[in-house]
Amino acid sequence: MRPKACVKCRQWKTKCSLSEGSTDGCSRCQSLKIPCVFDASYKRNSKRISVPTTPSEPQELRQGYTDIRASTTRNNATAQEIVLPTDWSTLVPTSLPSDTPQPISKPPESRENGIQIGNVSISPAQATEYFRIYFLRCHQYLPFKMATTSPKEVRARSPLLFWVICAVASTWKIHPELQSMIKMMVQGTLYSTMHTVDAVQALLILCLWPSPISSLNEDPSYYLSGLATQISLQLGLHRPSLLHSHQYLQEMLSRNDDTEVKLTTCLACFVVHQLQSAARGLPPLSQVDFHLLKSLDNPVVHPNLSQLCRICYVMSQTTEAICAKSSTPSGMLEPDARLNMVGLCDQQFATLQQQHLQYMSEVVEIVFLNARLQLWSFALLPDISSLQGAQGYVSKAQRDAVNLIDLCCDRNLAVAPFHIRHAMSYSGFVLVSALQSRQLEDCDVARHNLERVCQALEAINCGPNDISHKASQILRELPNLEYSTDRQPIQSRMGATLLYDSLRRYYEHKHLSDSLSQQNGDQMRAFDLDGIDWCSLSLLL
Repeated sequence: MRPKACVKCRQWKTKCSLSEGSTDGCSRCQSLKIPCVFDASYKRNSKRISVPTTPSEPQELRQGYTDIRASTTRNNATAQEIVLPTDWSTLVPTSLPSDTPQPISKPPESRENGIQIGNVSISPAQATEYFRIYFLRCHQYLPFKMATTSPKEVRARSPLLFWVICAVASTWKIHPELQSMIKMMVQGTLYSTMHTVDAVQALLILCLWPSPISSLNEDPSYYLSGLATQISLQLGLHRPSLLHSHQYLQEMLSRNDDTEVKLTTCLACFVVHQLQSAARGLPPLSQVDFHLLKSLDNPVVHPNLSQLCRICYVMSQTTEAICAKSSTPSGMLEPDARLNMVGLCDQQFATLQQQHLQYMSEVVEIVFLNARLQLWSFALLPDISSLQGAQGYVSKAQRDAVNLIDLCCDRNLAVAPFHIRHAMSYSGFVLVSALQSRQLEDCDVARHNLERVCQALEAINCGPNDISHKASQILRELPNLEYSTDRQPIQSRMGATLLYDSLRRYYEHKHLSDSLSQQNGDQMRAFDLDGIDWCSLSLLL
């Protein structure tokens, strides 16, 4: 039996308008342009089944509309942020966008894994270059052995050592930012419960290449050298072949450094702390024992490091003999006994040079000449310059100072370590004292070399307030100041007594000059021009 309505009309529950005998279909199917089908087995779908699927359609429409608006907003924002370059020659016509998808360019950080600390970011290639520069230019001044020289491995072992090496070899553009971050890392090392040999080596490098300073009180190198020495003793580096720690930690077992690394690091601590103490005229904290002296003959120790240790050892012995063996308040020997002791210490340096320093590199020779200059400085002090036999030591001081200046002038002092620049400045103060002693046979040679020192210090481009520029200014003015016998000299600075006494004399004169200038200015301001009788004054004309 044929149904009374087609499938579409049965679904909508409406009367089908198809007439009998018609083949065009009902009016509804004709309006929808679908075939009019009659099926007796067709079952109408319930609206309860089809309704739950309808709510998703409006949501999809609304989501599509939201995406279109967001895309339009982003395009408008991007168009507003476009800024044309000021250089119109850089504008290059580009082709119209094609349908082919273009690769999305990644930011510089994602192109290559950068190494970042604070606001400073360097690439692995830059780190490799910094390490190459350090080992080529800087490591010769303190050639201790390292567990590894690979930048990646050093960074994994000790981030402090990694960034210190990068800072020393980097340019002045990023150097200040690196120094500020390194200071924070050093503070963390101070309170760390896990000290390493790598951290000790980082502190030693910082002592030789400190950040630019404007006064001696700003330089923390002396404290860092003491910290490095204390950590090395705590780690047992002075007994490198023996167990030292009572702790049994997996981290310590996995980082069991080589004996050669421990030994050379311990010797480097001795050298750096001796240099820092001698520069400031302070007694050193590190002591010399039999094992340290015996290790200097070990073939694994670099010749430069071995010779530096021997020089520092003799320097500390001679300084102690002159400045710490007397009952005077300063500890310094009386003038007569001091002059005799200078002669005995001269023989010690001669024996050292004959036995162990016949072949010296320039790095070692600079330290040797500076150590011997400190010995001659005891004969240049005002209370001993008038004694018989002092003139010979004044001539020796001038000779060593000139040789030291020749060696330092051949180097770039802007990238030289601390003790090289200090030796250059110290030689200038020795020449000033030699000139003021009036015992030189040729003063013109001394004045010429003093000018060389001033020019070399001024060439260090670290800013007008840098300590090297101030030293140059002091050395230019100091020879014109007369030495007053009424003032109390500085005698408690051991081998640096001559340096600190000269600085004290300069600042006393500068303070006196400033006070006189201020008094004269006050008097001029107090001079009342309105109280003058100009009429009577005109009669004198």
